[in-house]
Amino acid sequence: MLDSFKKLNFAYIVGKVRQITREYPVEILTCLTAYILLVFFEGTMSYNLQLMPLVFGAAYAVNNFARSGFIPKTVYYATALFIVLAAAVDAHDFVMSQAYGFGLLLSAMFLVLSDRGNSDGDVSLTFIKVAKAAIIAPVVSLALTLAVTTVFYSTKYIFGIEGGDQLLEDIVKFLLTVIMPCTFLISVSSAEGNDIIKTKLADIICNYILGSTIIIFTAILYAYMAKIAVTVTLPLGGLTAIITVFYIYAFLWLLFQEKIDNKYYRWFYRFFGYISLPVIVMFFIGLIYRINEYGFTESRVYMTIAGIEMLTGSLVLIFAKKNRFKIILYTAAALIVLSTYIPYISAKDIGMRCQTERLVTLAQKVG
Repeated sequence: MLDSFKKLNFAYIVGKVRQITREYPVEILTCLTAYILLVFFEGTMSYNLQLMPLVFGAAYAVNNFARSGFIPKTVYYATALFIVLAAAVDAHDFVMSQAYGFGLLLSAMFLVLSDRGNSDGDVSLTFIKVAKAAIIAPVVSLALTLAVTTVFYSTKYIFGIEGGDQLLEDIVKFLLTVIMPCTFLISVSSAEGNDIIKTKLADIICNYILGSTIIIFTAILYAYMAKIAVTVTLPLGGLTAIITVFYIYAFLWLLFQEKIDNKYYRWFYRFFGYISLPVIVMFFIGLIYRINEYGFTESRVYMTIAGIEMLTGSLVLIFAKKNRFKIILYTAAALIVLSTYIPYISAKDIGMRCQTERLVTLAQKVG
């Protein structure tokens, strides 16, 4: 990673800017559109502005698929129409719904899924590169914001200049909406992945911090399972959310662990599919009981989808021999799309129908 910083100079940066301009024209156009909306239409198009990360993610994913030869390049250029659509629609209801949050999650997932390579090692390296770029981009933007702000106010003070705060605000907006995502593109196109995983810092984070936390988390859940077995009680209502967080955390750790050299918890990594199954069983016991008692709500439908994904993920880890991470991620993406964006079978529609039926049934019983 240090070698990457040693290469930083004006000529290198100019070269990288030219490179991303050639390779990511729609993504950069999206950033510039976001800047224009933020500066000139902040009061009237703030919700449209929030659609731009989705457009950026879609363009980036389609671009990667096009460069891999899966789709024609013209399809990538056609994603520029999403910019026009995002700026023209009434985005209020969508942005305020859960569908928007899941859209951001899908965008993040396809930053990894759209890259070349299907093996677990390829997906792990891509995830590490994207994670590195996602950390570097805001750090660089924050550093530039602090530098510009310091120079701006120092100049105002020394020369007794009045006003100009609007100029500073516009510059900071440019740094956040254009420079930060462009820094991400530069970083992700330059990163090797291996330069990160072979460092002592990666070893400490993956093994001593993340690995130890996962082991402790697992031990706590197994201890709780033993408790409810002895006391013959049902799992707590909030346990489904806790187990979902545990599984997501563990899967992200698996993505790191695939390429880390010093695998102190290799045994846990190898047998996680089996280790997670009793936890998933406990998840479904608590969830099914509450569904039987109170029916489906939107949140319980999403919890059911999370349970299906966790079970699928564990079975894939146990039985699949290759491309396991991509299978798990694509399955998760498909389940999110089906449960969020498809009418009638979406979590919102199912929850609404179920609760309406319960209300009608209770009304009939009351008379």
